[in-house]
Amino acid sequence: MREREKRRAVLLFLAILFVYIILFFAAPQRFCQTKRAEGHDLRAASQVKEVRDREVEWRVPNVTDLPMKKAISKLLPYTRDIRVFGSGRVVKQHPRAFERVRGEVRCVLYGEKRNEAL
Repeated sequence: MREREKRRAVLLFLAILFVYIILFFAAPQRFCQTKRAEGHDLRAASQVKEVRDREVEWRVPNVTDLPMKKAISKLLPYTRDIRVFGSGRVVKQHPRAFERVRGEVRCVLYGEKRNEAL
């Protein structure tokens, strides 16, 4: 009986591990939340191009105090028009954080070191 219980426990562990791998590694990791007339919409980032084309309303995420690379990756699901001035951490952003905008909007990020334009 002990051997049978052991085998069952191992099979259960493997089944849970399989589900974990499917959910966290095979499923899309990035999501984009947008607001529509009928409510909020949560989509995978791979489908964001379709969302951008519809001119939906969305809120600008707060990217101040984030490293520039992370800030850009946080904005990319919403807009491809991103301008960067400086480097390091983001000290200012336009449009402001949590501002409601419609469609693809130009986002401008200002870094700690502003003497260079990227």
